[in-house]
Amino acid sequence: MPRVRLNPPEPVASRDARVRPAQGEDTLNFPPLDEPTPIGDAVSDPGLESPPPPDRVVPQPPRVIPGGDDLPDLNPPEGSKEDGSDLPPRVPPGDLDRGFPPALLVPSNPSPGSGGVIPPPLDLLPSVEENGPGRRPEFLIPEVDPIPNAPLPILQPPNPFDSVRLRPRFGARLRNYFDAGTNTYTLIYEGGIEIVAPNSEGTGTVDLTADRAVIWIQPPANNDPFRGGRSFEAISKTNRIEVYAEGNVIFREDELKIDGPGDSRTARAKAAYYDFQTERFVALNGEYQLFLPGFLSPIRVLGDVVQQYRDALTTPGQEPVLGPKRIRADSTTTTGSQFATPGYRFDSGSIHLTLYDPPANPIENPGPAWTVDARNNAFFLGPVPIFYWPRFVFEDDDFDPPLRNVNFRTNNIFGIQVLTDWSVFKLIGQRRPPTILDWNLDVDYLSRRGVAVGSELTWYGRELVPGLFGNYFGYFDIWGLRESASDILGPGPAIITNPRLNADALLARRQPWPNRLDVPAFQDFRGRVLLRHMQSLLPREAGESLDDFRLQIEAAYISDRNFLEQYYKRIFDSGMDQATLAYLNYQRGNMALTGLVEGNFQDWYTETQWLPKLDYYRLGDSPLGGLLTYSGSTGVAYANIHTASEVNNRFLFPLPGGGRAFLPFDPVSNTNGAFTALRGHTTHQLDAPINLGVLRISPYAQGQLAGWTNHLRGDEIGRAWGAYGARASVTAWRAYPEVRDELFNLNGLAHKATLTANYRRAHSSQPLDSFAVMDDLDDNTYEFVRRYFLLNSYPTVLPPRELDPRLLVLRRQISPITGTTDVLDSIETVQLSLDQRLQTKRGPLEAPRIVDYMQLNLATTFFPNAQRDNFGESLGQTMYDYRWMIGDRTSVVSSGWFEFYDVTGGRLGPDGQPVAGRGLSVVTAGLDIRRDPKGSFAIGGSFFDIDTFQTSAFYATIFYWLSPKYYLTASTNYDFSNQILLGTNFALTRIGADTLVTVGLAVDPQRDNYTFGLEVAPRLSPHLQLGSGSSISRLESVIPYAPTQ
Repeated sequence: MPRVRLNPPEPVASRDARVRPAQGEDTLNFPPLDEPTPIGDAVSDPGLESPPPPDRVVPQPPRVIPGGDDLPDLNPPEGSKEDGSDLPPRVPPGDLDRGFPPALLVPSNPSPGSGGVIPPPLDLLPSVEENGPGRRPEFLIPEVDPIPNAPLPILQPPNPFDSVRLRPRFGARLRNYFDAGTNTYTLIYEGGIEIVAPNSEGTGTVDLTADRAVIWIQPPANNDPFRGGRSFEAISKTNRIEVYAEGNVIFREDELKIDGPGDSRTARAKAAYYDFQTERFVALNGEYQLFLPGFLSPIRVLGDVVQQYRDALTTPGQEPVLGPKRIRADSTTTTGSQFATPGYRFDSGSIHLTLYDPPANPIENPGPAWTVDARNNAFFLGPVPIFYWPRFVFEDDDFDPPLRNVNFRTNNIFGIQVLTDWSVFKLIGQRRPPTILDWNLDVDYLSRRGVAVGSELTWYGRELVPGLFGNYFGYFDIWGLRESASDILGPGPAIITNPRLNADALLARRQPWPNRLDVPAFQDFRGRVLLRHMQSLLPREAGESLDDFRLQIEAAYISDRNFLEQYYKRIFDSGMDQATLAYLNYQRGNMALTGLVEGNFQDWYTETQWLPKLDYYRLGDSPLGGLLTYSGSTGVAYANIHTASEVNNRFLFPLPGGGRAFLPFDPVSNTNGAFTALRGHTTHQLDAPINLGVLRISPYAQGQLAGWTNHLRGDEIGRAWGAYGARASVTAWRAYPEVRDELFNLNGLAHKATLTANYRRAHSSQPLDSFAVMDDLDDNTYEFVRRYFLLNSYPTVLPPRELDPRLLVLRRQISPITGTTDVLDSIETVQLSLDQRLQTKRGPLEAPRIVDYMQLNLATTFFPNAQRDNFGESLGQTMYDYRWMIGDRTSVVSSGWFEFYDVTGGRLGPDGQPVAGRGLSVVTAGLDIRRDPKGSFAIGGSFFDIDTFQTSAFYATIFYWLSPKYYLTASTNYDFSNQILLGTNFALTRIGADTLVTVGLAVDPQRDNYTFGLEVAPRLSPHLQLGSGSSISRLESVIPYAPTQ
């Protein structure tokens, strides 16, 4: 291969400029291909050693070879040979590989007469340092890490490209030479060139542009490698083509497997080398850009030397193939910022990226899968170093650093808080297994509470046991600390059930009873453990079958009654119950068989332990040729009810007027202590649907036989329950095509209404009060709030029956097949409902769609035996639901629930007589306006009135882009009836080019708490936020942060 030197670059015209050639110079000076120009004998360089034997590797230190007169110029000086015979010969391509790790090599044996020369461009790339005017640049051999005892492969894989097209810019100068001894063509372009090589299978392309380039082409003997006139096309199925380029080098590579840039790579450098056969690319002072899935911008890897290569491998049939693509760089800077001075960056001593073929299904993984191995890493925010870690090993969809979340807060409850989330796999330097979605470590500091440690682990996969089970997913969460302060929960007296701290002990010591703003911790070590796992037991060949066979496992531990409310307020208010259970469900067609085993390890909740519970269901059978419809369920269960510790407890808080709060029985389970029974039941229903034109009538009959080995009076009991009735419905509609309005976007109207009536008369052989309720009627949190409300509102009298949740469920007339088994009694009802909607057409003129413009649903229940069934009122459970979709992004909503009876037998008046209270009235209304992505606004209120209690709350929330650089979030809640502020929060986000910085303030007067928060989030990916890790639910900040997008 000829060794060449380029003079210091001169200004080059742009691609579109028309450059006139110098006088006497041809822009296309190419000799006839049928008359090869001979080049003189090979000239060896005495400064270079012979290549090492193929069975060993000799480490090469960096060497600088100064330029000299022995290296000819691309522009031959006066008196030189125009045919290029004074240039050294081209050495076979295999000898280019010396000086690089064996994994990069694809050598061939030197040709006779080559003299063992080690030529550029791979080993001897010209340095990017300019040596001053008039001086020629030097050549540098880059330093590499040798791999001991690794043999040099001698494979020659087939060329992956169909053709290589050479497209010089207009006015570019071309010089060419031919070495007959090595059958090598040398093309020298100045003035700009573009080289394009599509993949032979049509699944990828390579594009290289530069100001200057030297191209070596080695075709098989007696083959013409060129065609195509001025823009030569090198047919490279059999050609060996290598390129050395410098001056604004841009190298693009696109896999073309997905739309967009998701599987493309771009490199920019001052000087670069590329081998089209081995797909090896080396860049000096280069920048590599990779598009990773889900990222906002390409990831940039900057390094002094950036290399892309593919290992030489063999198939089982000993055919040479190329391995996965690899990228290696030393002394790198990696960032997602597109600015010269990035706002955040990773500095690494070395980085290795390996590309694996994506799976066949592009929906699951549409882009290439990169594995990254980075050593000696430091993370910077601007010029400030944040942390150092010796090694990262991760995949491209897991690009967050070991310290993935830092959150700074301060408030009155926890003091100064520093919450950190760490990636466990990054800490231990291991790749994340494909079945593990995330593994997070929490290390937190709370100045008023102490140091807390926790972890979260989530997993997902297919076939936990190969060939036996189907998909599975789950998560594990643990967090705890050693407590050093009291809880701040909110106003009201605290429920203390510790034996060591009860009413008698406090009164004896004349100590005040603690309120919920200063509740002593129940124990020193506090925390929670939660495990949830869902396992499908269907084989994979079941496909999209409607059958189901799955196992659900949950395990939960909470240290004390106040821990969840204090540290995980959002989960306490609206999350799932923290339960310990195993649930098995097998469903085939319209048949289902379920099994449940559940324990209760939280004695402050009323919870049923099922040991076990088995049920069998059949829904929608059609006996007698479809004349009837049958549904039924049969079950057996052994249950143990654990009643909450504050029920039937005379050591609760004292009352201001004397005495102590006392709740004789649980309002839901109807128990006052432990209760155990074996229950069996069988329930059936037959329907006879009849169609009478627009009217559909369905008479039905229901029945149940149930038995318990124990009831509230301590002996066995059985119950026979039956009901009969009929359902009827009629639907009508009318169209108004003439209704059109541009303001409300109306294009015709259609009014649809469905009137439904359901009459049912039921009779039970046993009254409801004889049974303990084993079935769960509500979440644990709502049951706790209900007990606390009764303890504070009716501390010395029995709660009113109008507030009994069992009677509420009974009057709702839930189906006995799929509903509760215990809550059944004699009752007679007529349920009426009217569902209405107005529909219009919106959307493009050529394809408008039908949308709901307005909805109004009304429902009420008539009780013929009102005195027995509805506290003397004929109408009850009257509800409405209204929705007005003014536009696609603007809506008005309102709902309400009304009861017309008066609450009696509850609160006592000054004369000692019960005070009659009002029935239930609940009304909510709101306006929601969305203008994505500009922002959204919501305003509304709720009114609640029951017995002698009344409250009305107002809320307002806004999310708004104030400008391209600032994002505002704010919300407030105010109680007008009691004239108190319920809560307010405010946050402002500064949107920078590389980071989001959010400052926020939250005010919670109910807990006398003020929270200040700070978040810094690099704009790396919509899925990654510094300050919003997987465990952000702990400590429950109410400050809303801006989305990364």
